[in-house]
Amino acid sequence: TMPFNWAIFLFISNPHTLGHSRRLGFTNGVYLPYPMDTSKYCPGEANSRKLWEQQYGEGFYVLMTSRIDKDVKGQNNLFWDGLIEVVKKNKKIKFIFLSWGNSIQEYITRFQSLGLENNFIFLSPVGKLKLIDYYRSSDVVLDQMVYGYYGTTALEAASVGKPIIMKLRLEQYNALQNEDVFPVVNVENQQEINQAILELSLDNKKCKQLGQLCREWVVRVHGEETTVPLM
Repeated sequence: TMPFNWAIFLFISNPHTLGHSRRLGFTNGVYLPYPMDTSKYCPGEANSRKLWEQQYGEGFYVLMTSRIDKDVKGQNNLFWDGLIEVVKKNKKIKFIFLSWGNSIQEYITRFQSLGLENNFIFLSPVGKLKLIDYYRSSDVVLDQMVYGYYGTTALEAASVGKPIIMKLRLEQYNALQNEDVFPVVNVENQQEINQAILELSLDNKKCKQLGQLCREWVVRVHGEETTVPLM
C-alpha cells in the first residue's frame, strides 16, 4: 500500500488497479486506455486465408493466438473436449492455434490420433505484421476464458474488425468505462463457448456486425485520437 499512498496519481489501465484503489480508499486514479494504432491494425486483405483453405479446406476459421496455458488462459481438458464436440456438430469449423505454451506436442498428437488434424491446426508463432494478416484471415478470435480482462490480443483483433469470444468481468469494466464496455461475446463456461462458436459459424452477417462494433469501439475508446490527448 505504500507506493499507492505516496503516488501523486495512480495510472489505471485496467480494473485490477481500480479494484485495489477502491479497497484501499485511494481516489487519485487516472484512467488511461491502452493506445492502439488503429490505422496499422485495420481491416484489409486476408492473404493467409487463401493458404489455409488450400491446405486445410474451406470452412469457418476460429483463431486463438494466446499461449496454450490451462491455468491462465483456460485451455484445460474441458476446453479441448468442448471444442471437439463443436467440430462434431459442424465439421466446417477449424481452429487455428499458435504453437507456444505448455504441452503443445501432446495436443497435436491427440488430434492426429482422432483424425482431426485439419480441424485443430497448430502453426508456428509469428511476428506482429504476420499476426495482423492472421486476424484478417480468421472469422472469429477466441481469447482468454479465465481472468476476465482483455489485453492486446483482443484489442488487436477488434481493431482489425473481428468478433471476439472471451470472458469479461462486466461488473468491473462497467464502472471503469462508464458502461461503454467492449462488445465482445462474453462467455462464462464451456457450454457458452461452444454455443457462441456454433451460432457464429452459421451466421456470417452477425459475425460481420459484431466485428464492425468491435472496430468502432476500439477506435472510440483506445484509438490515438482518444488516448494521446489523455496521455
